[in-house]
Amino acid sequence: MRAFGFLLAVALIAGAAWYFLDVRVVDAGRLPDVEVTVKDPGKLPDVDVSVKTVDVPETTGAVGMPTEPATTAR
Repeated sequence: MRAFGFLLAVALIAGAAWYFLDVRVVDAGRLPDVEVTVKDPGKLPDVDVSVKTVDVPETTGAVGMPTEPATTAR
């Protein structure tokens, strides 16, 4: 329970900081010049992704409406 309270406090502080801070980039900077020689560039992994199907059952039925007249509370 303490961990949840701590995470909630961190989330609230981060949200407040996001709302109240106005960050502007004054100097974008630049990357350094780097020369790299690669003998074996390697290979990206082969990935096979399949999408799951979701079956949602549909039912047909009647929805009852209230017969009592509505009144306003005073």
